[in-house]
Amino acid sequence: MNINLEKNSDLSAVIQVNIQESDYIEIVNKQLSDYRRTATIPGFRPGKVPMGMIKKKYFAAVAHEEINKLASSSLNEYLIGNKISLLGEPLPNFEKMGQLDFENQKEFDYFFDIGLAPEFDIDFISETTFPYYEIEVSGEELEHTIDDIKVRFSNEEIVESAVNTDAIKGTLYPLDENNNRLDESPGISGYIKVADVKADENKQKYLGAKKADVLQINPLNDLEDEFKVKTLLGIQGADTMIPSSDFEFVVEDIFRPVNAELDETLFKNVFPTMEITTEEEFREKIVEELKKQSTKQSDEYFLDNTMTTLIERCDIHLPDSFLKRWLLETNRDTMTAEKIENEYNSYKSTFKWQLVEEKIKLKFGDEARVNEDDIRNRIADYFKVYSGGELSPEIDAVIDQVLSNGNEKEKIRRELQGTKLVQAFKNNLKLETSEISRDKFNELVTELNNKYNG
Repeated sequence: MNINLEKNSDLSAVIQVNIQESDYIEIVNKQLSDYRRTATIPGFRPGKVPMGMIKKKYFAAVAHEEINKLASSSLNEYLIGNKISLLGEPLPNFEKMGQLDFENQKEFDYFFDIGLAPEFDIDFISETTFPYYEIEVSGEELEHTIDDIKVRFSNEEIVESAVNTDAIKGTLYPLDENNNRLDESPGISGYIKVADVKADENKQKYLGAKKADVLQINPLNDLEDEFKVKTLLGIQGADTMIPSSDFEFVVEDIFRPVNAELDETLFKNVFPTMEITTEEEFREKIVEELKKQSTKQSDEYFLDNTMTTLIERCDIHLPDSFLKRWLLETNRDTMTAEKIENEYNSYKSTFKWQLVEEKIKLKFGDEARVNEDDIRNRIADYFKVYSGGELSPEIDAVIDQVLSNGNEKEKIRRELQGTKLVQAFKNNLKLETSEISRDKFNELVTELNNKYNG
């Protein structure tokens, strides 16, 4: 067998796999011998059919299958053995290959087009300073948060049915995909402020709710922000996954708030482990907590901006013609050549991101890589919320089922990968940290999105 690579540009090549009769005849003859032992042909006892008849009937089909497998495996071994980095996957070049005659040919030439990953380095990363923006807490945001706390820790009176200013107390039970309660869940006690429900169509199910009503809700869809969802579900940790499933919410009481006063009783209720005695100290602590909550947004922008900067500095070129063809060949059911052409800039950005990401993993090692344990632990954290921190064999089985879903597993891996990259950057890069207003931060996000999508 001979394998040759011929470049037709810096980033594309054709690989020829030449297969001779000696490469495949032994395994083909073995397959035919197996067929002979089991073949049922009128006039012959099983196992006694003449080999010539077997070859005449089955040789072409068996040779076709085995030679195709041999060409594919030989190509893969060649790529791995020669450490050839690809973009996309090899595509058969039928024009060069022509029509193969498995009945009469003894020697076969397979041709594959490949897109080559460009060569570049990110050595400059250690000497470059990258911006990290912390979001200022505005006076308006601070006052809004304090007003919210006053309501949350208010003295409440029980009323008959809920209006927009009321809070609904109840127990939440997670539902499975068939809207049945998860057997292992003891339920989660919590409050939902009707005013925190973000869309009018979602709010309708809460308005008018009465004691003993059973509502089917989706906290992640219904509430204004993830922080409030985590608070409702008792989820700890910035990186803990928030469930996107539906819940059954059994209403126990409707409370109408009488706002709390800014005094030491409130300070202790909000920060029970701290000694806060003045309103000034309380406000300072609230500002500190709000900054922590905005860290996720700062991290997301930091990751996107840093990666975009690296991509621009690396000046990465791609085998565009090959990639467009590969995208079409692998998505024929959903894509057209015109659609790929229109959306190709987005695909290019994704390819370049992935290439730079691989370089970062090589540079920073496990610190920047997501492994199987990371993914499993992230899923386990979700179930620990409902099981008091313990994982039963039944829950382990459910985790295995989630991991068997390739799309869901990849979604979790991508979320974790972003977190890993941010932490690796913070630990290893030179950062210039500054504080900016939320309006200015939002402008930077919009500007970066336009650059990335443009």
